[in-house]
Amino acid sequence: EGEDNFISRMYKGGLDIIPWPMFNDASWFKTLSKVNKKLDKQEAKYDNARAFLQNTKVIMAKLKICDWGSLDENLIQIRVATLKRLLPTVVAYGLEQKDSVIEQLTNHDTGELIDDPKVSLSDILHDFEKSIELLPDSDIKLYDEHESFERLSEDLRIYFEDIVQLRKESSNDREWFANFDKFFKYIIERRVIRVQNWYMQNTVKFPLDNSDVVNGKNEHQCRELCEDKGKCEVELKPKEQKETYEGLVNDTSFTFTKYIQLSKRLNCSKKIPPNEFKHTGKHTHNDNGFHYCNAKCPFCEYYCTLPYGHPQIHDTKHGNMAQTEFTGEDSEFEYAGHKLKVGDRGIFVLCNLFCKDLGRHRHIDYCKNEENCQSGNQGQGQDTQHINVKVQPNPEKPKDFISHKLFWERTGFK
Repeated sequence: EGEDNFISRMYKGGLDIIPWPMFNDASWFKTLSKVNKKLDKQEAKYDNARAFLQNTKVIMAKLKICDWGSLDENLIQIRVATLKRLLPTVVAYGLEQKDSVIEQLTNHDTGELIDDPKVSLSDILHDFEKSIELLPDSDIKLYDEHESFERLSEDLRIYFEDIVQLRKESSNDREWFANFDKFFKYIIERRVIRVQNWYMQNTVKFPLDNSDVVNGKNEHQCRELCEDKGKCEVELKPKEQKETYEGLVNDTSFTFTKYIQLSKRLNCSKKIPPNEFKHTGKHTHNDNGFHYCNAKCPFCEYYCTLPYGHPQIHDTKHGNMAQTEFTGEDSEFEYAGHKLKVGDRGIFVLCNLFCKDLGRHRHIDYCKNEENCQSGNQGQGQDTQHINVKVQPNPEKPKDFISHKLFWERTGFK
């Protein structure tokens, strides 16, 4: 192909192929010097090593899995995932990381830190004459999901009293609260501005037609989840996958089919008006749309497939009894050709087929009226018989033998 070969056309003269000597040869190190000189002559394509390293890792990963899709799209997805992961900490602390290593807010393209300017208290309170420097934004915690807002605001009030004035020492309560209000609002607004600045700098390279970029000046799609009662979507045909069950009895191992019912909440279908952050009314995927009942079978955790608010008994196709354990009067027993013992999980058994081949039988359930049983009163009807011995699992909890009919009545499902 000569000069018209694939590599030349692809890289347009920007690729040099250099024969590399053996590692234990002195010329290996001399070649490094030659490469360094060539690199020095080239125009830099990355602002910093961080961006270069990330791009290189993504390219290598895409080559490994033969992914010839857009590199830019992958980088955008990575950036979005990173921002979403960091956002709670950024909002709470004004930092990207607060744990063992402190990471300041950073422009991930240039490596430059997001500005956290020094502010004097006199810049906020104009009648305050002392030149006291406020704590930087990154030194103040403004949110913690495990603490109340009252507790966090109390910390700010104590800080305000330390640097300005104790409330009990103020001769004018109205003036004290006015200054505290200015101080409090400034602290909050400063965090909001820094978070917005951090977000904007790290998304400025996103193309405007990307789904993760929203132009608030135009009408745009709400991204919240539907908050109507019930489940928006339930897959009526469960997904199948093969799994292996390792029993508690030695050498008990077998493959079974696990049926997985998929369900989800759908995104809100409403539009947000221009220059607004939210729409009127609640989030819904469809006004007056159909929603499935949100009751779940206590054994297989399948959702009821009837409409939300239905009057009749719950109904579903049922799946594997993932929330059950085998128990019995004997510690070891056989079920469906498998040697089991008390404590084995029922995950390989389907709810609606569990009792099919057992003939006349009874179930074991936790006692629903412990006081009645402890007093020796057996007048609980023909469907219930108290067990006077300790039975696994949770032997400290009293249990009853119950009829098949009562067993299913208690689930609320067919």
